[in-house]
Amino acid sequence: MAFKRVSATVFIQNDQVVKSYAYSKFYPFGNLHTTLCILDRWLVDEIVILDISRQRSISRYVLDQISSTSISTPLIYGGGISSIDHVDQLISLGCDRIILEDALFSNHNLIHQAANKYGPQAIIGSLPFSYSPKSPTSLIFPDYLHNQYPNLSVQQLLDNCQSLPISELLISDFLHEGYSGNFDLKIAKFIFEKSNFLKGVLFFGGISAHIANTLLDYGNTAAILLGNPNYENELLIPTFKSLLLNNFLIRPSSSFPH
Repeated sequence: MAFKRVSATVFIQNDQVVKSYAYSKFYPFGNLHTTLCILDRWLVDEIVILDISRQRSISRYVLDQISSTSISTPLIYGGGISSIDHVDQLISLGCDRIILEDALFSNHNLIHQAANKYGPQAIIGSLPFSYSPKSPTSLIFPDYLHNQYPNLSVQQLLDNCQSLPISELLISDFLHEGYSGNFDLKIAKFIFEKSNFLKGVLFFGGISAHIANTLLDYGNTAAILLGNPNYENELLIPTFKSLLLNNFLIRPSSSFPH
């Protein structure tokens, strides 16, 4: 069994770190440089930076913040990546991997270009969806995705991701994002028990330690991502790891220097 990661998610909106709730409410928190330095000192297996400004470009300010930060924790970046030049920029600045969302549906050429140049292991797809509160058996997307791809089902999107040269897929329970303990475990059951998706999965959105233990029991769960709680509890991830029962964590809590 592959080692599993517990990672920190940092949301960026208009060049500022924000706390996000259900991808609809945002509260400023601070600057990226300071946030990265703090997380680097904690037992974080990787830091996932997601720019949710919904721009088709990468902020020069964000790039400068990443460039000025000397940290050892692996960096993953997603948001605004629309060309191979963007991928080149991020890799050259020290990002280990990139996350692509829109390209999964509208720019397969970019995915193939990036995979050919840096290998599929450097590419993570992103698919946010939740079960509808109005119909507990219906899966829904955020409005920005549903409006673009109204005729695609979640199963079709997962099949699409399975066929592309990506190494893993980030699944976000977008309705419960920001609300710890509310991640809908039916999402994992759907992916692992009802779909044909076989690649590694990163889960995000309302995950508590209890929920993480259940998710980590699935063989294809590659990582658990934590967002807002990192800003609310100092040394959250070392404490969080101490509550996990899985023996395959890449860095267990016992490795944290006290």
